[in-house]
Amino acid sequence: MRAEHPAWTRSRTTSQSWCNTIVGLGGVVLSMAWVNRSLVAQFYFESPDADLNQARFDWLHDRRNAFEAALGTTAVWDAMAGRKGARIMVMSPFDDIEDVDRWPAMTTWLIEQQIRLREALAKVGGAPLCGMSSRTESVKRRDGEPIQGNAFRRPRDCFRS
Repeated sequence: MRAEHPAWTRSRTTSQSWCNTIVGLGGVVLSMAWVNRSLVAQFYFESPDADLNQARFDWLHDRRNAFEAALGTTAVWDAMAGRKGARIMVMSPFDDIEDVDRWPAMTTWLIEQQIRLREALAKVGGAPLCGMSSRTESVKRRDGEPIQGNAFRRPRDCFRS
C-alpha cells in the first residue's frame, strides 16, 4: 500500500489487529481491522473529545444516503453509544485471518475500500484526502452547545494544528 499510496500510511507497521491510515484530520483515521472475526475497512473517530467524534459521525450520518450511494454499498453506522469513539464500517466477505491463500484478495479488497471510502467522503462535501468538510457550517455538541472552532476543517486548514 505504501508504494501506491504513500500519503495514506505512517512509517511503521503494527502488530495489532488493526492498521490505521491517515485522512489528514486529527482524530479521524481510515482503519483496516479485524472486528468480530470479520475484516473491515472503517472511518474511526478517535479524538479525545467524545462530543467532537459524535458531531463528526452525526454530520456524515445526516448524509448517509449520498455517502452510501457514492460508496456503492451499505455501511454499518456505529455511534458506539457510551464510548468515546464512533465508526462507519464496510464489511468484507473475509472471516479467517489465517487463510493465507486469500491474503492477496484481502489486500486488494482493503485498498479498494480505502479508495471508495475516501471518494465517498469527498462526494458528500469532505475534502479529498484531507478534512471532513469544505463547508463552514455550525457544528454542535449533543447538549446543543457549539463546538469551538470548525469541527470539519476547510481544505486549506487540513494540516494545521
